[in-house]
Amino acid sequence: MSDALRREVWDVAVVGAGPAGAAAALRVLGLRPDARVLLLDRADFPRDKACGDGIAPHALQVLAGLDVHDPAADFSPVHRLRLRSPAGATVAGEMRRPAYVIPRRIFDARLVAAARARGAVLHRHTVRRVEQFPDRVELDGAYAARAVVGADGAESAVRRSLGVDRNPPGHLAVALRAYAPAPSGAPEQLLMLTADGWPAYAWSFPIGDGRANVGYGEVLAGAPVSRARLSARLTELLGIPADVL
Repeated sequence: MSDALRREVWDVAVVGAGPAGAAAALRVLGLRPDARVLLLDRADFPRDKACGDGIAPHALQVLAGLDVHDPAADFSPVHRLRLRSPAGATVAGEMRRPAYVIPRRIFDARLVAAARARGAVLHRHTVRRVEQFPDRVELDGAYAARAVVGADGAESAVRRSLGVDRNPPGHLAVALRAYAPAPSGAPEQLLMLTADGWPAYAWSFPIGDGRANVGYGEVLAGAPVSRARLSARLTELLGIPADVL
């Protein structure tokens, strides 16, 4: 690390600027508004992220506690939920509190913008090496901080630096996601659980703009799961044409 960069010691560096990382930065700045907080992410924002895009009501409650009150602005609430069991039994009804479906490209960018508005600094950087010293933590020899928060996902470099093994079989899932025309009728979130590949399920979450976030995922419990299998299961369970995927 150069002398100039060595003098630049952040109070907190957050590795990963997704919802967990942005929320961590917001929490630090809520407790200490004068803290020097660095957000590091491998992507520029806004950026897409494979996800179901479903935002549960308690997530919005947590964000409100971080003084972020409008992350769902311009999106319609979804009041109904339908569940189908692996045996085919179906239940449906109104949720006590509505959920939202917000593409991660929009939702994540809003949280990053909120953190930056409070004073966090965002740099694009992929962290590969974490070194601990008595008075600081260094990231790739390019950044230094008094504390580091690892919010960098399933293949976390921060976790590896602590000697924590990768997720064992049965503790990591893989999924395929697409956007398709939303089903007709009243908007509802649909979850279809299936015994094939259990635990596994397909989903269809209406965004409110005529599209639905659709996908299928299952837990990795041995042999790798191919994209062809994920696509076939999504088509089978939800009737999504293959050319949409």
